[in-house]
Amino acid sequence: MRTVRVQRLEYSLDSSGYLTYVFKLLDENEIKDVGSNYLMVVQRPNWNQPFIEQGCCGYLKYKEIEAGVDTWYNAETGKHEFYLYDDLELEKFIQQTKELDEFTVERFYKN
Repeated sequence: MRTVRVQRLEYSLDSSGYLTYVFKLLDENEIKDVGSNYLMVVQRPNWNQPFIEQGCCGYLKYKEIEAGVDTWYNAETGKHEFYLYDDLELEKFIQQTKELDEFTVERFYKN
């Protein structure tokens, strides 16, 4: 799992209820680590997370899913099954507030 500072750009909702967000990374170090300025992250239909509005900045916690390695619990069969596709899965999003804008990470770590 990883947490990054992002801004929400776009989203797509498919007929199965999967919500896909496109985020812009806001930290240069994260851009270098990820190898892109953007992340596309899926929110599963049964995941209880408020909708993230366009332009909203905050902290995104996500998990990398590797097909054939990671599993999910299928309540219908009562078994764990392998994911069929690689993906980035939304775990949690916390919106950045004005107080966080004024109290930067650099100041936090220097004290």
